[in-house]
Amino acid sequence: MFIIIDDVQFDVKNGATKSEEAEKMKALLDDPEFEFFPAAVRLIHDELNLKGWESSAAMFLYRMGMAAEKYQLGRDSKTLRYNKRGELDPVTPDYHGVSPKLKCTYNGWSSASMDDLIADQCRGVCGQTCASCWKWVCGDCCAHHGCKRHDEFCSDGYFSSDCLTARGVLWDTETDTPLDC
Repeated sequence: MFIIIDDVQFDVKNGATKSEEAEKMKALLDDPEFEFFPAAVRLIHDELNLKGWESSAAMFLYRMGMAAEKYQLGRDSKTLRYNKRGELDPVTPDYHGVSPKLKCTYNGWSSASMDDLIADQCRGVCGQTCASCWKWVCGDCCAHHGCKRHDEFCSDGYFSSDCLTARGVLWDTETDTPLDC
């Protein structure tokens, strides 16, 4: 898989171009005209009701929207991880705990303990930490392999080259899976 940024093609498995790719991605994400992108992606979802888990094209668009939103939040707040219960998406507990109200779908799994999930900063859950579940992308607020892989890519910080280039958000370079909710 490859991505083209500013007329330059980058292969996702080519580590030699990761720094240049990260610079170009950062420039795109910092462009003031790109600020609206996450909201536009949500609007596309809400109006067209395209399911990310049913279409690799929709998943690509949604994951780009998620990456842009996560970058903007990190750039503006200088922190991306939250542990406080007050910053918990109200839907997430419905999928986790000893007796979850809702079932995980699309290869998702739930945590038996909300406290453990929060302590682990909701790693692997589709969305912006514990604060925002992106049910519109993965179909639920459970943990998913692709989301977990992205969180691992970003464990060195959101501004690391692997995270900034959206590796793990758009594709899993270890399993070569472009669509992995």
